[in-house]
Amino acid sequence: MLKKEQEASFSGVDKGWLDLGASVSEDVALRSKAQWDGEKYLVRFMGENLAVDAKNKKIYSASNAAFKAGFNLQLCVLSYLNNAKDICLSGEWVSAKGLRGGDAFFAITHTIPAEPLIDLYGSKIGVFLEKITALGGEKIGLNENSAMLNVLPRIPVAFVWWPGDAEFGAELNILFDKTADEHLPLDALWAMSLETVKYLK
Repeated sequence: MLKKEQEASFSGVDKGWLDLGASVSEDVALRSKAQWDGEKYLVRFMGENLAVDAKNKKIYSASNAAFKAGFNLQLCVLSYLNNAKDICLSGEWVSAKGLRGGDAFFAITHTIPAEPLIDLYGSKIGVFLEKITALGGEKIGLNENSAMLNVLPRIPVAFVWWPGDAEFGAELNILFDKTADEHLPLDALWAMSLETVKYLK
């Protein structure tokens, strides 16, 4: 059992590494659609191949030596590997508030940060859609300015734009398959959203 002073500094990332180290590697790979090469997991995040080394508690890019995994990225990737389920997508897109417990969790402080993307791409939505395609995503039929991207192998995210006009600015809805909360607890889903926006800026 952890002592009180240890508990105070024991984060979700610490727990994630602990849980992953105690897991059966083949089971993790099956549930998460990651690959296990005998030493580390290989998992795609935002179209980038990440290596997850549970023994040395390190996440790094297989192709970018300058890559650094911050707290939010570690939290969402570790939570995903530990919680992902071998289930099919629902095919139903919902906002973060439409997930179980999301109405309360995402009400005030834990908002999905669409504003930075609106500021950057609101007047050039086509550029944004091209970027999603370049990352391995595709256009979808929610409207003529919508696209989706598998941020993590079992977690697609949809971006639905509504162009602005002379009176109103552009709007962006960020949606999740209804199964997203089966793979990530809401705090990790929020961390994933923050990282997703950072990658797209």
